[in-house]
Amino acid sequence: MMASCRMRVRRVPPGDLPLRQVVEFRPHGGWSLLIDTLSIGLTPEDVSQRLFTRSQVAATPMTGWGPSGEAYLRLVFANEPVERLRDLGTRFDAALN
Repeated sequence: MMASCRMRVRRVPPGDLPLRQVVEFRPHGGWSLLIDTLSIGLTPEDVSQRLFTRSQVAATPMTGWGPSGEAYLRLVFANEPVERLRDLGTRFDAALN
C-alpha cells in the first residue's frame, strides 16, 4: 500500500541552479531528489565534495549505480522539517559559486 502525501511543485528562477524545480510533500517515510549535475558542467563527485566541504550538505554521487545514474547526485530526505530545508538553495549557491 502506498503512503498518501501532499505534493506541490514550485518553479525556481533559472539563476537558482542547480534546482530548477522543488517538490515539497510530506511523506510517511523518506524520499530522494536526483540532480543532473552534468547539465551545469560538474560531475556528481565534484558537487558532492563541494556541498560537503563548503556547505555541510551530504549528498551521494550516483556513480556506480549503473549507466543511468552516472550524471546524478542524490539527496535523501527522511521526514525533514521544512525549517531545516528552507536554506538548501542558499547552501547550494554557497557551495557552487
